[in-house]
Amino acid sequence: MENDLQSKEAKSFFKQWLEKLQQESWQLELIISGFALFGIWSSKSLIIDFQYWSSTISNDFFMIPLYWVLKYGWRIFFINLLIHVILRALWIGAIGLRYVSGEIEFEDLGYAPLFKNYLEKKVGDYDDFIERLEKICSVLFSYTFLLFLLFVSLVIYIVAFALPFEIYSWLKIESESNILLILGFAYGIFYFLMGIIVFIDFITLGSLKKINDPLWFKIYNPIYRFFSTITLSFLYRPLLYNFIDSKYTRRLFWFSFPYILIIFISDKSFSSHQFSFFPSTYHTLQDGSAVGDYWYEDKYLAITSKMNEEERKKQSYLFEVRLESFYVNKDFQWVFFRFYDRDHDYFEKKGWNADIYKKGTFFSLFGNKGIKKDSIKTDSLEQFKLQMKLLTESYREIRDRKKLEKDSLVIVALKNEIDSLKKKRTHFNTQLKEWENDYDQRKRNKNLEYLKSLVTLSLDNKEKELECFYHNYGEKLVPGIMCFYNVSDLEKGLHNVKVERIMYQTSNKDNKEIYNLPILKMN
Repeated sequence: MENDLQSKEAKSFFKQWLEKLQQESWQLELIISGFALFGIWSSKSLIIDFQYWSSTISNDFFMIPLYWVLKYGWRIFFINLLIHVILRALWIGAIGLRYVSGEIEFEDLGYAPLFKNYLEKKVGDYDDFIERLEKICSVLFSYTFLLFLLFVSLVIYIVAFALPFEIYSWLKIESESNILLILGFAYGIFYFLMGIIVFIDFITLGSLKKINDPLWFKIYNPIYRFFSTITLSFLYRPLLYNFIDSKYTRRLFWFSFPYILIIFISDKSFSSHQFSFFPSTYHTLQDGSAVGDYWYEDKYLAITSKMNEEERKKQSYLFEVRLESFYVNKDFQWVFFRFYDRDHDYFEKKGWNADIYKKGTFFSLFGNKGIKKDSIKTDSLEQFKLQMKLLTESYREIRDRKKLEKDSLVIVALKNEIDSLKKKRTHFNTQLKEWENDYDQRKRNKNLEYLKSLVTLSLDNKEKELECFYHNYGEKLVPGIMCFYNVSDLEKGLHNVKVERIMYQTSNKDNKEIYNLPILKMN
């Protein structure tokens, strides 16, 4: 009984504390919104970096949804918190004006009775205006988080729907009649239909939960709990239910669906063509009628040298190819070809063994750096291992005989034999190391040929011989190859560099990106 009384007193005290805290929460809201806005605005470059990094990954099944969460979540927080700061500042200003001017005195304005009555009805009491601002500001902070969490749940739902099909593609099963494919489609249909049912219940504010039938409860409750777990909605359910139990906040809940849709499609909702006669860069680069600053190193550096660090980060995206310069005044020029992780899939498709390392992360404290040693298992290596095994067995046998031998002359002979075996073993180890190093070098050279086979460069419709080297480009160390080609035979004037780059496609036909980039020979 005493414990219950203490519990009630503690709960009552906690409620009183919450009542007091919510009255003073505007100060925390304003401070947090200000710091959050600064942090969110500063993080824009990080999202750009993440987009760049994720574009280098061949299997971007999880990277794309994560990028969606970061990109559109950034917009939700930035827009809502900016509105919150503006409205809260307006609220503070309205309170300050009330201290000086008090209520609105319509009689003192001297308006005609008809206008006076209309304004009194439409404008209303000044304190009501302040109260409306207070309500909007108070709810907007939590509404921001609810919007973001709803969007995250939507993304997770889409990922969970597509996951079985992605797993099927990972397994690289070619038979369309395979049982896994049938099960995958069955799962997809079932998952989609059940998701629609839960979504209908969600947008109708729990209309399906109002059905008072034990059988319906047994049918629907497992479905509801499953999607609640999958979409992580159980994490913000108290916030959601507290939103929809009030008529005022329920309106914001309804607004969430078009709001998220607008945020999601805002990129492609509008397009602007100030110069209707000017073609797109994509087409002009294909037919060689444009000079794109970002495709030439000299022009790119000239532009970025005038930018601050934030602007430079936004412009640091590297295309598939970059020429050394537009203005050519040397006998040799370089071109850098950027490579992607998905190029490995192209090598596998061709049946080329290009693996030097095993994919993934490895604990390398004890020397395991993920080097794919099984790729150098050849007959020669097996012969080395066999000879080393025989040497080791002979060494142990002679060493054991020496321990038991009493004759000093025999001991000396055995010792000499042991020394000879040690020298042979050292020699074999040296040979093996040299052979492995030679194999590794040949493998690296072979991979360079594989990478080189993806690209071709023609100068005035004549294919040029390329001398290529591995290269990590720029501050981000973008992997690729830097190739040099001879331009000493070019006459002074404009010329065309045609670059072709094979891009791997999951379909049978690979895509080939073609760029025609003009250059100007100066002398």
